[in-house]
This record gives sequence, C-alpha cells and structure tokens, in this order.
Amino acid sequence: MKSLFFFLVIAIGLLSAQCGGAIDVRKDAQGDCEKIDPPKFRNLAVHYLLKSHPEMAAYINDAVSWKGGRITPKGLLGHETYQYYGDRWTAIIEWNVVSQPIYEITLSYNSDQIVWKGNLDVNCEIRETKYKYVKGGKP
Repeated sequence: MKSLFFFLVIAIGLLSAQCGGAIDVRKDAQGDCEKIDPPKFRNLAVHYLLKSHPEMAAYINDAVSWKGGRITPKGLLGHETYQYYGDRWTAIIEWNVVSQPIYEITLSYNSDQIVWKGNLDVNCEIRETKYKYVKGGKP
C-alpha cells in the first residue's frame, strides 16, 4: 500500500511539472487542468511570452495594470470571451463552454506591432500558435 501511495505522489508530481518547459499549470486529483480564471490565464500567457521571447521585456512585465473583464453578449450560450487592456496591450481570452475547453488567448501591443497567440489545451500545456513582432516601434 505504501508503494502505491508513493507511486501516486510521484505521478501527481510529474503531472504538475512545468508544461512545455515554460509554464506550470497544475492538474487536480482527477487529472483535469486546475480551474483557471481568465486573469490568471492572461498572466500565465504573459509569463510564457516573456520566457519564450526575452526581447518582449522592453514592452511588458508582470506589473501591467489590467482593466476589463467579461464581454460575452448577454444571452449567448456556449462561448465565453474576456477582454483586458493595460499599458498599450490588449488581451482577448475565449473558449467554448464544454467539459474540456481549450482556452485561446491573443496578446497584442499597439494594435499589431506585437501579436502573440496561444492556447491552454486539455493537457494543461500552453502552446504558442502565432508570434509577430514588427521591430522599430518604441516601447
């Protein structure tokens, strides 16, 4: 029995290790991604952007003062959208309301000088799907 418990502790520890070598998104006891609210996912995405693209440190950091929230139209079922603004950045987070959603996020700076898109999938991994940086703009 002790060895089974030890195995479970090790397995849970491995499941909660850094996903994709960049972001630590933990799984719960059932193996599902920890429930992540939109501001937490936004902050994880910013952390991923900074870790994957160090040149972004001139444009964004953890101290951005974000404003915004849910913008899903009343009466719309099955899809959620949140939008945040801060320090010339816009973050849009959206997902379909299903049992195992894939959360999509777009971070953009000065409309389109910098655009980063990614998602948080059912395996609790943040993946970059698009990155565009037009050099020459000022932070």
